[in-house]
Amino acid sequence: VGTIGEGMSVIKDGKSHNYTKHNGLPDNYVGKIYQTKQGDILIGTSNAGLNKAIYDNNLSAIRFERLPLLSGERFRIDDILEDNSGKLWVASSKGLYYSKDKRLFVHMPLNSSDNGELFVQKLLLDTARNELWIGTRYNGVYVLRENSVSQFALIDSTEEISSLAMDYQRNIWIGTRNKGVFRWDYSSIRQFSEKDGLVSNLTYILYPDSHNNLW
Repeated sequence: VGTIGEGMSVIKDGKSHNYTKHNGLPDNYVGKIYQTKQGDILIGTSNAGLNKAIYDNNLSAIRFERLPLLSGERFRIDDILEDNSGKLWVASSKGLYYSKDKRLFVHMPLNSSDNGELFVQKLLLDTARNELWIGTRYNGVYVLRENSVSQFALIDSTEEISSLAMDYQRNIWIGTRNKGVFRWDYSSIRQFSEKDGLVSNLTYILYPDSHNNLW
């Protein structure tokens, strides 16, 4: 259970084990918690990078090891995912990074001027099409296909992206901070906004359920 500024809790059998900077958590802002295919628990923070939780089934004595992604720098991590090849992808306020071994992290430029200052906020993996969708804070959407990145031109290149999702029909949904939600079905794009009945054009979370409803 990650919080914005109040630390992190781990709950098991009704008991809560709490962590803050006072007892070892590197940062009280926890923006992402992710379990890799190998079972590692990774913690993305706002000020202390990417960390691995180390414990031997003793949730009262978790240690945190900072992984060598931009070591020593303060930056924010909002999303983490692992692709089919086991490559780890990290969305950060200093760009998109990947690692094959969780030791060497490589910056993936999204355009010719990306020197590590693009704020990457959300990631979505479409395993069937082998596409990685990349949502940025201020620079719209990008798509990575076969090691080649391109801007998704149907979304404004200055759009603030808050969320990405894929429904059971494999449509791509894009949530924004100002213009509601967009649906891309690989033939056309449709916008859903307050004009269409949304409670707000500021979206934060998208979730498609098994009945093909989008929450």
